[in-house]
Amino acid sequence: MNLIILFLSTFGLVFALNFQTLNVSRGQYVAAFLTSILLGVANLVILRAIPHGNGWEIVAYLSGGPFGVIASMWVHARYFNNEKPKGGEAMAHRCNANDCLARIDGRHLMCTKHWRMVPLELQRKVWETYRSRGTPAGNPAGWASYYEACADAIERVAGQEGKSPRNSFRNLAPKFRTMAEDRVRDPAGLSTLR
Repeated sequence: MNLIILFLSTFGLVFALNFQTLNVSRGQYVAAFLTSILLGVANLVILRAIPHGNGWEIVAYLSGGPFGVIASMWVHARYFNNEKPKGGEAMAHRCNANDCLARIDGRHLMCTKHWRMVPLELQRKVWETYRSRGTPAGNPAGWASYYEACADAIERVAGQEGKSPRNSFRNLAPKFRTMAEDRVRDPAGLSTLR
């Protein structure tokens, strides 16, 4: 019986520790609060169950951890914000909605929660400018349009949440617009050689 208790308490402890890391990194306050209680309970059970552990009790204690961490990752991905990069995809970054801590795939502008707040027409504009932007040097006007669409989406969400509309996309758009105008005035880029 002690072996099962040790296995389950270590499973619960490691599960809760990993779950807590995911909660904190994604700004999930209620889940973090509740997980702290589970951490305390699991620690108390372990401290009471293994004061003089024998070989099998140590094996039970050590084997609970690997199963706990995998289970925690699976549960968090299934029931909480699970946007993450998969193999070969762009590097993850933070959601661009103001003050959101959710980690998302590098190809996305916002987490699912905030993206759903963006009107469909504006979502299409972001997506179309994203697909047609090309390289920054080859198509600065395309990048300016993309940054403007992103800024509009971020500002729309900020307005709905009562937050400041500040965002770096709004600052980048004019720089790329200027690059595009310079390209029209000097298509060969000869003015930079003088």
